[in-house]
Amino acid sequence: MKQKFAYSLLLTVLFLSPLKGFAGPQNDVVGYWTHNFRPGFNLAAFPVLPDTPTPQAVIGDRLGAVEISTWDDALDGWRYTKYDPASGSWNGNLFLLSRGVAYWINLLNADEPRRLMIVGHPELYTKFRWDRLLLGRQFYAPTYGKSQALSDLPPDEARDLLIGWDAEHRQFQLAEPGAQGWRSPYFERLEPDRAYIVFLHHQPPRQLGPPLEIQIQYERVNAKLISNERDGIDENEFTTPPQPLIVGNIDGLPVCNPNGEVCGAELSVAIYRERIVRDEQGNDVPTAEQVAQQRVLPNPALAGRFRLAIAVGNSDGTVQPGDRVYLIARDGNGAETRSTSFEVPSDDREVIDLSFNDPLNAGGIKAEAPIEFALGEPYPNPFNDRFSIDVRIPETASVEIALYDIQGRLASKHSQPLSAGAHRLTIQGGNLAAGIYLMKVNANGKQGLVKIAHLK
Repeated sequence: MKQKFAYSLLLTVLFLSPLKGFAGPQNDVVGYWTHNFRPGFNLAAFPVLPDTPTPQAVIGDRLGAVEISTWDDALDGWRYTKYDPASGSWNGNLFLLSRGVAYWINLLNADEPRRLMIVGHPELYTKFRWDRLLLGRQFYAPTYGKSQALSDLPPDEARDLLIGWDAEHRQFQLAEPGAQGWRSPYFERLEPDRAYIVFLHHQPPRQLGPPLEIQIQYERVNAKLISNERDGIDENEFTTPPQPLIVGNIDGLPVCNPNGEVCGAELSVAIYRERIVRDEQGNDVPTAEQVAQQRVLPNPALAGRFRLAIAVGNSDGTVQPGDRVYLIARDGNGAETRSTSFEVPSDDREVIDLSFNDPLNAGGIKAEAPIEFALGEPYPNPFNDRFSIDVRIPETASVEIALYDIQGRLASKHSQPLSAGAHRLTIQGGNLAAGIYLMKVNANGKQGLVKIAHLK
């Protein structure tokens, strides 16, 4: 997004609220900001807002049909509002916009980018602060008035993730901790009008001290709003924004030659969605379509290992829960290898670690499909509600999975067609009784048997 920011200093006293994304009116500072929103979803922030920042006052009818949504931790759900040009009205349970809050701006039925200029008061000098974030997944919008280098943000934990959104290509952009701080093939700076998704594995130290009176008042009002709005909110009335699903091979074998040649070069990773169709002869035939493609920079600390943020949603370039997906990694010489396929889970907070058929071969030689049936070990074992297991099959087949209790009685059974290659199957078993089970996997007469324990 291109931006313009102008400050007009009228007084020298600033009032800044300590609350995340909550600042009092700053009548001493006036400015404007220009946003360029692309058709579809944009993950954005508002560095400048008027004193009464309603969607009507901030946006009005200037973007046409548009949806605005943000995640509310207290509500444990989405707040949203939608503008209908036919009626000229805004509807939903999002009534005010705030500085320092991440918003999904979804331009509906737009063919070209739309420009929006906002005049109002900024929140100054508020950098991307880890002490405002909580453990786990958080949305954050750094309202600083200018871009900020990733090098200014040393990560607290090697497993932390920072994710941006590329509205033009409709895909998430992942930054990971490296030896010199955050590193990403997509962006080097944080922009004040863009919002980000952060996965934290370490709870940053928080500032101590008694709450201010304004904070107490806000919490009282917010608690009453939450209690009144928890019921009757229909999230089907708006388009749920895309969510990042983290996949890769950080804990698996490196995607490179045994001698490490490919590990020092950039890789391209294509995401494929796979389907099995029935041809005219009644045979199951695998078909696949490429959904998206991303770049992977070499990481000397994790040679040949990487992670990507795949977009899960209902728009172009995304996958949906239940889709069977696999990755193909390619080097600059055209060599490629295919990952284990997996089913996209409905829980977007899950991190999936994949394996690849073989390391990349030099000279553009493609990795071949496995030539014999093989069954991996279930994980986790024991399991609580579900577990995963890897299976390799040499040809397209209908794979049957059956669970038997220790007395030999059939507990569950299902089958699904899979293409030749390596696949990760996720088995739901939360409704089973606690105990020991034997799982038998059958593919075109080839069988494998493993033991697994279920804990309630």
